[in-house]
Amino acid sequence: MVILASEAVATEEGTAVARFEFLIQTEQGALVVTCGWDEHLGFFCVVRCGRVMLLDYDCTVTGYDGVPGLLHGLVTAGVVGEDDVEEAVRRLPALESLDDIEDQSVRLVAAVITNLRAAAGDGQ
Repeated sequence: MVILASEAVATEEGTAVARFEFLIQTEQGALVVTCGWDEHLGFFCVVRCGRVMLLDYDCTVTGYDGVPGLLHGLVTAGVVGEDDVEEAVRRLPALESLDDIEDQSVRLVAAVITNLRAAAGDGQ
């Protein structure tokens, strides 16, 4: 699993957007995951395996639930397990560094949450 990029982007219209991408190898194949925050879409996530979209999550979907809903989507798309999410959420408040998490999937979830908070700019 490799974090490919983490960048902030401002559009010509001045819309604030921050996104990051990572690639993960699973039994399904290589998954390309793009997550972030946009002032119009809220927290968003797209998961693709080749040309197949496994997840397209943002505030326009029914049942939008911010970061918890996004994390559930990552579980549903097969990016991480539910146990990984629970462990990352449990450990994150006392965590000094992502490097302190040995399990790669739990570290990935903690990185996603950390990056989403930074993308939104409000430390949620």
